[in-house]
Amino acid sequence: MPFESAAVKLTASLGRRIVDFPLRPAEACGTWGLICPSATGTQQTLKISIPVDASIPRVRAGVELQLVANTHDILICETFDVEIV
Repeated sequence: MPFESAAVKLTASLGRRIVDFPLRPAEACGTWGLICPSATGTQQTLKISIPVDASIPRVRAGVELQLVANTHDILICETFDVEIV
């Protein structure tokens, strides 16, 4: 699916609470390893590094990562567990 640009969205599930975890910048093209515009059939690698401030307490959470194209198509939607230690 071709796209001109794409944004990364992260949310964390802490118990029953859903918390937005905005990345700065959210634009994935250039910042997080994507090359845009992207053509159909092109394989790319999304690379995200998230610094965690030392003041954040130890916690386990479910994280949902979405990559949303400028066309509003969801290119990636993955959920995984994380633990901040």
